[in-house]
Amino acid sequence: MDVDVTELRARLEAVRAARLAHSDHLDGEVAKLEQTLESLLERLELHAAPAAGAAFDVGSLLDPDIAYFVDHEL
Repeated sequence: MDVDVTELRARLEAVRAARLAHSDHLDGEVAKLEQTLESLLERLELHAAPAAGAAFDVGSLLDPDIAYFVDHEL
């Protein structure tokens, strides 16, 4: 799975906005996804150091359920 780092950052912001908008019934699940995306971004920045906008294969860094959610729900 190739993910644009800039796009992943935008998705993280979308997750944060969703958590704030739906905190009453989605807080736990959205917070978990937010933490996973944050961790993924940190790994990409520390280990891969891709240039802004560069694609990077992150499939091995994501839990399969989270990868599906990132690809299909965000």
